[in-house]
Amino acid sequence: MARAQTAACKTAEAAFEKLVGKYGSETFRRLLDDLHDHAERVMRAEIAALPDGQWSFTDYLDGLGEDPEPLPLAVSIAIEGERMTVEWAGSAPQVPGAINCPSPFAKSAVHLIVKCISGRDIPNFEGYLRPLEIVLPEGTIVNPTPPAACAARAIVGWRAIDALLGVFAQIVPERVPAAGEGGVTFPAISGFHEGKRFVCSETLAGAWGGMAGRDGEFGIPNPGGNLTNQPIEMIEAQFPILIERYGMVENSGGPGEFRGAPAFVRQYRLLAEETQIVMRSDRRKILPYGLAGGCPGTPSWNIVNPGPGQRIEPVMPMEPIVLGPEDVFCHISAGGAGYGDPMKRDPARVLTDVIEERFTADYARAVYGVVIDLDRFEIDVAASEALRSEMIATRANGADPRPAYLRLFHGPLGVAEFALEGERTLRLS
Repeated sequence: MARAQTAACKTAEAAFEKLVGKYGSETFRRLLDDLHDHAERVMRAEIAALPDGQWSFTDYLDGLGEDPEPLPLAVSIAIEGERMTVEWAGSAPQVPGAINCPSPFAKSAVHLIVKCISGRDIPNFEGYLRPLEIVLPEGTIVNPTPPAACAARAIVGWRAIDALLGVFAQIVPERVPAAGEGGVTFPAISGFHEGKRFVCSETLAGAWGGMAGRDGEFGIPNPGGNLTNQPIEMIEAQFPILIERYGMVENSGGPGEFRGAPAFVRQYRLLAEETQIVMRSDRRKILPYGLAGGCPGTPSWNIVNPGPGQRIEPVMPMEPIVLGPEDVFCHISAGGAGYGDPMKRDPARVLTDVIEERFTADYARAVYGVVIDLDRFEIDVAASEALRSEMIATRANGADPRPAYLRLFHGPLGVAEFALEGERTLRLS
């Protein structure tokens, strides 16, 4: 990747030299100034098209170590005319772990999401930043002071994106997805094998939340990511690691009229004499939030030697996980959250999910109220209409059957013994 970035910079340098040679330095600088001014005008128009007011939202990281304490990421947005102020007061103080996020990353998250929710393309010139004011209190997890450790900062930067989307969901709900898996999971796997050291740095991503009119995307990084999952063949060819399982997790993700993307699973068998794994993941206790009546996503898991006697590891251990030869490490990502009431999901979409093995028929029945004849792979329309009416009536009487999806989500390994804590769905008017 570094060589590709270097090549891109050299290509850009050659193109700039060609432009300067064609127009001259003075004219070229004037053109750049005009482009910055144009980007500013476009941004001001986009902000002016939004309603004036103040909004806020808080998302959380699960925290660090064996007994994690939730770490808030609190953001508020004020819009007045053509100006927008984004403030992060109330976010967690910087922490002793390496996840502190320097201010440039937090600012970049703001720049990205403002462009994503805009109604038209905004030219990528610095002038578009002029109408934005970003306030990052010093000493917080989004603006740490030295000597704060920052090597694993990206988990906070990606969660900042979820927090910003939570605010904009209250301003332009039709443009915003429910929360995804929380950012790229980063296992760093190292050790000695046959007298040689190896280091395998993995990046794992790919479970977006649903949005208005569209199910969550699966298998690609969130909007703030520039990394993708590495091919199994490359890992196995270079390192003493066997990938035993990699794919989609059935019955995962948050239900909704438009469901969240399923979780993914990646399972490693370690072949070296000794292996250490430094793990950065999240979204186990604090689930991805749903939107407009959609359900929260499903939780992440880190499991050593899955099966009888398995050991569940924290989302972000403060020490390396030490494994011996033939030990197995399994990561299950969080599943994306849902958008909209699950009872409004088109039964034909539910049938497709069963045919393509995202859901079991039992899950489709219990969560979406869709009864499927597995002999013919057809929807029993009458039975489905009756079941949905019963489920809607039950909910109207104060009992919400939706958490059934959490009981039915078991991943491939039977580890999801947990309860939904608190309301993680934003109600949009």
